Amino acid sequence: KGTVYKRQELQAIVDKFVDDWNQHYEFFIQTTKKEASELKQQHQNELDAFDASQPQNLPPKFRKRSVNLIKMRDKERALALNKQFLAAEHMKNIADEAEAEETQKSIKAMQDDFHRRRELLLNKQKEQLRVFCNHSEMTRINMIQQRDQLLDGYVRRLQRLDNEIENLTENGKMTKNEISSIELPQI
Repeated sequence: KGTVYKRQELQAIVDKFVDDWNQHYEFFIQTTKKEASELKQQHQNELDAFDASQPQNLPPKFRKRSVNLIKMRDKERALALNKQFLAAEHMKNIADEAEAEETQKSIKAMQDDFHRRRELLLNKQKEQLRVFCNHSEMTRINMIQQRDQLLDGYVRRLQRLDNEIENLTENGKMTKNEISSIELPQI
């Protein structure tokens, strides 16, 4: 009877430990899912704010005129001051075309810069999410390994007690009915 009591007590301890661990593990999983969802929402908010900040007009960084265009405008002004209006008009048309071309290049450069910075933000967010997921997975694996290590001794003791009980039944000292009818005393 003592061996059966020991086995039942040990099984109760193991069951309690497993139940507590399962609750802790489920809390960890739910918390991790919630934090991942919050991180994704934060990333979406950052991306929305970044997209809303896209400039509609050329910022000063991209409005700089080339030296060649400045020289054309200076030549146009000098011709107009010298009353060479036809030549000044011709130079103005050439300078206007060059300025339109530069403006298009500046707009493309601004858009390219915006897309490059957006891609950097997306990559940073992907890296944050990857690090979060890796950390969560490592924590989960560590939890399972710790559980298995803690249960290992209990499981081996349970196996040893099961072997003792089996020996008792094989030697005729106890029957399976006697074993199944033994209950732990209530405390």
